[in-house]
Amino acid sequence: MRSLFRRFVFCGAAGAALAWSAAAGAQGPSPETSYGYEQTRPNRPLLITGSSLLVGSYATSAIIGMANDREADERLAIPLVGPWLDLADRDCDIQPCDNESWSKAALITSGVLQGVGLIGVVSSFFVPEERFRIWGGGGARAGVASAPSVRVVPSPAAVGRGGTGLALIGTF
Repeated sequence: MRSLFRRFVFCGAAGAALAWSAAAGAQGPSPETSYGYEQTRPNRPLLITGSSLLVGSYATSAIIGMANDREADERLAIPLVGPWLDLADRDCDIQPCDNESWSKAALITSGVLQGVGLIGVVSSFFVPEERFRIWGGGGARAGVASAPSVRVVPSPAAVGRGGTGLALIGTF
């Protein structure tokens, strides 16, 4: 268990170190227009994603912990370490456990998602958000450059012999 936790912490630290590198600054002004990257902190997309992961996985764990009558599941109300404490103290010898392999997989998934969410929230204050901007020159080119569009369309797809399914086709 400790080696798994250490690996998780090492992978998170390595990911944060790789994400730390900053992109280029201004791209060189011209007489009419100048353009470049504008950096802001906190990194809003990273903050929103990390918060969603952390709150979503914690809320799910806490609700399950309150709904179950197993004493170990009460620890799921503790953020970040609750799933790991519950995993370590299942006591299936005292009270029988149904579908224990699925329960352990869910606890591990919840613990990992809460940890990744926390790493996302914390790193959003250190990794700047970058936006490409164009200043001056007037006309249609002035202001914030248009963001790339994303389009995803569902489409029927063949699955196996005679089966039907759903495929997502996208342009970025």
